[in-house]
Amino acid sequence: MSKVIVTSMSQKYFDMSGLTWLNSLCSTNPGVTPYIVSEDMPQSLYVHPIYRKCDYNKFIAKAVKQEEAKDPTNYRWQARRFCHKVFSVEQAFYTFTDDEIYWFDADVEFTGKIDFDALKPYESGVTYLGRSAWAHTEGGFIGFGSEAHDIIDMWLDFYLTGSLFMLQEWHDMYAFDMALALTKCPKKNLAENIALKHVWPHTVLANFSAHHKGPGRKQEAFGKNDAISGAVLQSTDDVKE
Repeated sequence: MSKVIVTSMSQKYFDMSGLTWLNSLCSTNPGVTPYIVSEDMPQSLYVHPIYRKCDYNKFIAKAVKQEEAKDPTNYRWQARRFCHKVFSVEQAFYTFTDDEIYWFDADVEFTGKIDFDALKPYESGVTYLGRSAWAHTEGGFIGFGSEAHDIIDMWLDFYLTGSLFMLQEWHDMYAFDMALALTKCPKKNLAENIALKHVWPHTVLANFSAHHKGPGRKQEAFGKNDAISGAVLQSTDDVKE
């Protein structure tokens, strides 16, 4: 069984932090399969286009209209900005049907050998970073086993049907939490009993990785501005924690 490490990024993000993601992963974890989904990067051994391009384009067109009525600086309504994970995970899951799929955000830096025993999806379901101190699950890491199809299918269905826009928030992790609650997929919370907003440094993930989340951490880690947000942040509402 292979270990597939999935993320998504644009060429701009690759130039900012994605190269560190890929180089640090390959240097510390030889034998794993990196799987990058990208709209604009050239296809290669590790980089793949969005397979559901038609469905993706339909969603983007619908999201443009829906977002017009919302505060553009509040991540809770940034459906387009935070949709790529869902399409990428579903694509990898059904490409590597017998393997374990692990999502790591593209601003993660790998510092050692991944402890797959600790991350292994519970009963071939899902491992995740649920948080009691914040409104939704931490999105930087999720592990999926072979029995995770129900949650992945429902997660994507929010986007394919447009029912995402009936939820209280429109980003990927609010939709993930809804799918997690509505399906019977086996699950394990790696951040249970950690009553903090930024749980990553207090979990097993900190033993082999660092999550450079938000403009400040990216600036410190990569020496560049947050090229993805495209502007100096005006409020904490713009930061998806």
